[in-house]
Amino acid sequence: MLYFINRGDCTEFAPGDIADPVYGQLLRIAISEGVEVLPCRFEVNPEGIKYLGLASVVVL
Repeated sequence: MLYFINRGDCTEFAPGDIADPVYGQLLRIAISEGVEVLPCRFEVNPEGIKYLGLASVVVL
């Protein structure tokens, strides 16, 4: 799964269990079944979009 993180200060990605606990549970199941999670970090400003690399995936 590809995630677009448009905050340059965000270095970790985790399921939003507080906002949607069912989604968090299903994401964990998907990961355990081999689905790859790619949380891509970007800096967005008036000059353009800059790729900053992948965020760390934090799944407890």
